[in-house]
Amino acid sequence: MGNSPAPLTYTSAMRRIQFMTDAPDAIKRLVETFGDNIDSYRSSPYNETQVRREFIDPMFKALGWDVDNEAGHAAADCGDGGRDRPPGL
Repeated sequence: MGNSPAPLTYTSAMRRIQFMTDAPDAIKRLVETFGDNIDSYRSSPYNETQVRREFIDPMFKALGWDVDNEAGHAAADCGDGGRDRPPGL
């Protein structure tokens, strides 16, 4: 079937084990929640915004990123010195 996950090989199993050993607890819980409910996510109208709010943003927060801009930095202060902004901005 098109929705079946990729087969688990020894190498991919070892990568998962290493990740689950090294990852922060918050990320482990996110991965477990996603894995426990993957059939629901695949069969429902689960959209990009929901994925971002429930998994992606919490993952970056667990890694120490200021996803919600709690520090109050200006949007123009993107940390790259403006190199990736279009000319004139």
